[in-house]
Amino acid sequence: MSCPKREISLTEREMILLDAFRTEPFLPLVRRINLDTPYLILAGEDYSDEIMWLQLKGLVNIELSAPVNGGDYSAYPESAVRGSASLTLRGQEALDSLDIMGAQ
Repeated sequence: MSCPKREISLTEREMILLDAFRTEPFLPLVRRINLDTPYLILAGEDYSDEIMWLQLKGLVNIELSAPVNGGDYSAYPESAVRGSASLTLRGQEALDSLDIMGAQ
């Protein structure tokens, strides 16, 4: 018995962020000061909302206190708590589907 695949709707910015995992398996992010939410800068732009939506869709794992070894945190305040984001299995499958559909 097989399980039907669920469709996932992605915004253009979510696809851009998902695509970033092709070259970086772990993206550096930080925890916002006094909040328990991620703050992610990608190519000089704030992708915090997008990374949280990808997590809610089950495509990424966010670890707010597990920094990327050797990760570039220069865009973030020094006082911020360093963390990371990585793809889940479902996220990798979604990225593979984007390849098949030609949405790179």
